[in-house]
Amino acid sequence: MLDRIILFALRNRLFVIAAAVLLLIYGGMVILKLPVDVFLTSTVPR
Repeated sequence: MLDRIILFALRNRLFVIAAAVLLLIYGGMVILKLPVDVFLTSTVPR
């Protein structure tokens, strides 16, 4: 099974590189849209 995946990746290098670049772009977009809580509360929860 792993041998077939490796052979596919080696034979289709352009496809694998394009998929990796697309995933990187998508991940960057998701990170930029994440809500970030800048104002932390310093009180102890009750």
